[in-house]
Amino acid sequence: MKKTVSLILASGSGTRMGAPVAKQFLPLLGKPVYLRSAEMFAGVTDEVVIVTGEADTGKVREETEEAGIRALVAAGGASRTESAYLGLRRALEAGAFDYVLVHDAARCLVTEAVIRRVLLETERTGAAIAAVPVKNTVKCVGPDGTILETPDRRTLWEAQTPQGFRTDLLDSAYRALFRLARPGETLSMLSERYGLTDDASLLERFLRVPVRVVTGDYANLKITTPEDLSAAEEILRKRGE
Repeated sequence: MKKTVSLILASGSGTRMGAPVAKQFLPLLGKPVYLRSAEMFAGVTDEVVIVTGEADTGKVREETEEAGIRALVAAGGASRTESAYLGLRRALEAGAFDYVLVHDAARCLVTEAVIRRVLLETERTGAAIAAVPVKNTVKCVGPDGTILETPDRRTLWEAQTPQGFRTDLLDSAYRALFRLARPGETLSMLSERYGLTDDASLLERFLRVPVRVVTGDYANLKITTPEDLSAAEEILRKRGE
């Protein structure tokens, strides 16, 4: 039977939130944001790895145990790309997994339906992400504030997580990226140099592997600001949680 591991990325600083703790640890209707994400994936995948700041690993282990969530905990890196890589390495130390789902802990309103859609398409094609069509007109703007182009909105989708991959493909993409490193260049530096903002871009850019899009959910917002937290609370109340 094919096995799947999910990586919950919970190591960001969340400076835009303006809170005394990182956004992934903020309580959302009495439960930390990252735990809401972890429990959703624990019910779908065979293993969960929570990637967090090195100083927070002990706390995360305690809180997941108290919540009854079986999860491995790994220390993250200086960038999202590095944290995802370290989470993948921790997963591969624990066992062999055919597929990996990578998810931002701050998208704690993700539903089981979205997770399963991504996983199903990943199993079918090897790489898939959740995304939603862009609602508004988007402009490409130059450094001087002049509009350069108005892309066709019908071709634009807003990427979300989870993003799913055959494990060997994601691992190969990281290896391809490492081969481009300059002397002394870390993975986080590489990530910044190539402008890598999500995991799918690794496969798109360095393996030329096609990545499929499946319909996500507009409610699957990423909690970044206090307004996002308030919106998330309202969504949960409407869901009856």
